Amino acid sequence: MKLFIVLIISFFFSVSYSKSLMIGTSGDNPPFSSFADSHNNFSGFEIDIMMEVCSRLHAQCQFQPIVVSAVLKLFAEKKIDLVIAAIIEPPANSPEVADFVFSTPYLPSSAQFLVRTDSNIQTLQNIRYKAVGVRLGSLFNGILFKYFLLSLYNQQLNVTTYLEMCDVIDALQSKAVQAVFSNTEAIHYWYMMNKDQFRLVGDPFPIGNGYTIMGNRGNEQLITQINQA
Repeated sequence: MKLFIVLIISFFFSVSYSKSLMIGTSGDNPPFSSFADSHNNFSGFEIDIMMEVCSRLHAQCQFQPIVVSAVLKLFAEKKIDLVIAAIIEPPANSPEVADFVFSTPYLPSSAQFLVRTDSNIQTLQNIRYKAVGVRLGSLFNGILFKYFLLSLYNQQLNVTTYLEMCDVIDALQSKAVQAVFSNTEAIHYWYMMNKDQFRLVGDPFPIGNGYTIMGNRGNEQLITQINQA
């Protein structure tokens, strides 16, 4: 009788968690997500959000690191089901929207400037004509940030894109750029970790429609389930 009960419980547990999802994310963008160890385990508040979503969907979720340029290929080859990587939903008229579907945003999106403590940049106006680094690693964000800056400063600054946030920070430390413009959460993380080296300039700028979970076009049902979770 005890064995029968154990088998029944095991059966229902396996059924309720029968859905398996592979989640693409960044291994180098704290506090959103980053490698926790050398075994593809991740930490960060986006990982926590996704784990809660997976729990509500009764799904077993695994995470794998991705690069932006490979997202379409990974979706096409069904190697990932979703992406959560500080993705700001692009405008509805953006050509990229045709390839993807997006969840309801889970957090407002904004960006802010970071400079070295020894910089002569004191105000937002001082950034004009300077070299500014942005992270290209988050899908859409690098281009979104770049064009936002060029519009804000009427093309009167030099914007350089880097693949990952650590590359942007290295460029700032080496003075290859005079300022960094990135997600407010990432900027605050690097500032809090290195107050002796960096400082904030200006208030955050609201950008885009918020951070979202992204799926492949055709997977609208899964995104609907996420929105309802």
